[in-house]
Amino acid sequence: MSQLGAASAVAHGRPQRSVTWATRLALLLLGLALPVLLLECALRAFGPILPGNYSAHLYLEPHPVYGHFHVPGTSGWLKSQEYVTRVDINSRGLREREIAYDKPADVRRIIVLGDSFVAGAEVPVEATLTRRLEARLNAGGAETTQVINAGVRGFGTAQEYLLLKHEALRYSPDLVAVVFYTGNDVMNNGYWIKDSPRERDRPYFVLADDGQLRLLPFQAKRRPREGWLERLRRESLLFGVLDTGVLAKLGVAQPAQAEDEGGDGGIDRSFVKYQLPVFSAKPSRAWDKDWQVAEALLAQMRDEAEKAGARFLLVNAPTKWAIYPEDWDELQQRLALSSKEW
Repeated sequence: MSQLGAASAVAHGRPQRSVTWATRLALLLLGLALPVLLLECALRAFGPILPGNYSAHLYLEPHPVYGHFHVPGTSGWLKSQEYVTRVDINSRGLREREIAYDKPADVRRIIVLGDSFVAGAEVPVEATLTRRLEARLNAGGAETTQVINAGVRGFGTAQEYLLLKHEALRYSPDLVAVVFYTGNDVMNNGYWIKDSPRERDRPYFVLADDGQLRLLPFQAKRRPREGWLERLRRESLLFGVLDTGVLAKLGVAQPAQAEDEGGDGGIDRSFVKYQLPVFSAKPSRAWDKDWQVAEALLAQMRDEAEKAGARFLLVNAPTKWAIYPEDWDELQQRLALSSKEW
């Protein structure tokens, strides 16, 4: 009987231990998942409350026409030591309200094309160039003016021309404004400056023998398959913080992002090769050719706008070295630039 009793106890004990381990495992998983869910809810409710520099849901994606473009219908936060901003991308991929293509009869429309200067992800939407311009134009006038933000980080004149042709003119603008940043827009379009790259993931134009612009074939970066990782990137703010705030610093691959390819930041080899020559009094043949391409693209944008019944405005966004003489003097001294050649 004692042996039978022991056997019965063992038989009855096994399921009990299994239930215990299953309960412990469930509690462990719940303990891990609950803080994650709470952090996700907190980010959605209160914004970027976690410390560090990161972005959430602010991804660009490969695009077959433009090379890269905003992910339509996304919202998220951008956080750094200098600013914290929320960025909302509408269903057509612009940092804008939902605006119909059809223009009301009593509305005047201005569409502004450019790069990160226009997109303005570093400031609240109310402080962007386009919203401030719209507010001033509507301050005391009887006519309502809409100013549409068509800026995309990392865009050059070639991409802005394609965006004008394929999308911007569909809004029937009365005025097309292009913000041209002398610091890197020539370089962004620079097929010759970049040593005629064979593998191209963004659109480049060259001038054919007849002087006409010719678009070179290119292959946009492949969009990652929509697996669980990509779904996390699109749906989870917390994973966006981890992805851009931690994994990026460890060198883990990220989804396609446009590089700003310059700016008024650090002085490195890339700056010396791709941006500094814009100030040269004796530019190389490659820079001459790409300046001609930039001028031809701007002229083509003007013609396309006027053909559609809109006026065209070119706005120069200068570098800090063109505004502040002391910064230019410092740059000359640092790089030993001759005043006769620069």
